[in-house]
Amino acid sequence: DTLLQSLVGIALQLDAAYHDATERSARLPATLLAMRRQIETYIVETRESIWNLRSASLDRDDLVGAMRAAAEKLTRGEVDLTFDVSGQPRRGRPEVETHALRIGQEAIMNAVRHARASRVRVELGFDDRHIRVTVTDNGKGFDVSQALSGDMADHYGLLTMQERAAEAGGALRIESRPGDVTTVEVELPLGSERR
Repeated sequence: DTLLQSLVGIALQLDAAYHDATERSARLPATLLAMRRQIETYIVETRESIWNLRSASLDRDDLVGAMRAAAEKLTRGEVDLTFDVSGQPRRGRPEVETHALRIGQEAIMNAVRHARASRVRVELGFDDRHIRVTVTDNGKGFDVSQALSGDMADHYGLLTMQERAAEAGGALRIESRPGDVTTVEVELPLGSERR
């Protein structure tokens, strides 16, 4: 509701800016700058809200089932999918499972949309203390250091994966180079198991 009200407010300000522009008002630059700052605030608020949403698929299924369903949906009809599980699947803290699922989804989506991969392998590994998600694709690859040091607007998903891994107390590793395979691996601590 708050987001909707905020967006309506921006729409009204855009109407005012349009009228100012048609009148060639000197107020236009200040109005547009103020709107830009408001939009940035709403983006932060929206991102925080989305960040905290738990996937409905994790309420219906465990991480293995939710990740398999997401992988099948994201690759359906476009990419050859291999899905493997090692170790004894176990439940982790809800926020850890959510971060693991979201990182896996982002890596698969990147492989399909950006890398134009024809094959994607998703591996979920479990041990007594960790969940490990590994996504490997045979796409066109990219320069990791350049992507992470460049304009993050073009690589927002990579930044989000890093932030999610750090938030969950884990580690993210991305290996790729132009024209070669890409591997995204995240290892997260299970924490206390759910019963």
